[in-house]
Amino acid sequence: MSSQSRKKWKTVLKSGNFKRKVNKYRSAVSQANSKNSIRFPEMNRQRKILKPKSSASHSPTSSFLHATDDETECSLEILRDGLDASIKPEDCGLLSAGHSESKLNEPSLALPNRDNEDDDSIDNKNYDVYKEMNLEMFLNKWSIDYRISHRALKPVLQKLNEHHPQLPVDPRRLLSTPRNKPKILTIEGGYYWHHSIEYSLRSFYERLSEPCTASININIDGLPLFKNGTAQVWPILISITERAEIPPIIAGIFHGNNKPKRVEEFLKPFVEEILPIISDGLLINNHKLTVKIRSIICDAPARAFVKGVQCFTA
Repeated sequence: MSSQSRKKWKTVLKSGNFKRKVNKYRSAVSQANSKNSIRFPEMNRQRKILKPKSSASHSPTSSFLHATDDETECSLEILRDGLDASIKPEDCGLLSAGHSESKLNEPSLALPNRDNEDDDSIDNKNYDVYKEMNLEMFLNKWSIDYRISHRALKPVLQKLNEHHPQLPVDPRRLLSTPRNKPKILTIEGGYYWHHSIEYSLRSFYERLSEPCTASININIDGLPLFKNGTAQVWPILISITERAEIPPIIAGIFHGNNKPKRVEEFLKPFVEEILPIISDGLLINNHKLTVKIRSIICDAPARAFVKGVQCFTA
């Protein structure tokens, strides 16, 4: 250690802030040790006595070296106290049983206690949703809800097909995986993907048994993809007021480094599809589903963008 480093270290050791922190830590460790000595007497260990300062040499350099050695021993003693206080109560059984201290660092093979868990609530969590489905619909929803991979689902389908020949063998057929790639439109400022609104409404109202009305809320907003960067997406979302349990429907998503340059290009696929649905409705199971727009929800910048209002800043 150079002389300059020694002077800096000596200044740090003499500072009042450092001494206050050491004394505060010592008092906290002593309190923890006193509690451990009452609860777990087998955990107490003999402490190493600090070496007294040597009086053989009285030069400033030698006295400083001895002082730093004693401070180092004191720091090690504080570290030992902290390690003793950090031993968990469940580890005391190993010490009392005659095991060596190295056993404390070995991973425990004991299984967690699950006696207090409510198994009935876990088993019956989604039972009400599944109980009215046939086997194919059950497998479809179950694999999606619990994210079962195609590789894990395929042998299950092959085994079940031996007893239920009506079931598909391929997971892609069970999950109705689209065979065609999604059509992505290139518009000014980025790319746009449009999802079929009619297909989404028909899938959610596939069990329609009487004429009804669906009041939809349309939300348009932009959000960044990363904290650092300009990439962002502008989704068009639809929610149904009468069916709060239905998740938001994605009508389309725009991706680019800025918001869409032209609002006409951005909203054209959505408007061209939603207008016939609003005017004519949808016929599902020989019953008419009437669709009407209840509200368009946007914040101030998105509302100005949708209305085609240009915002100028000073």
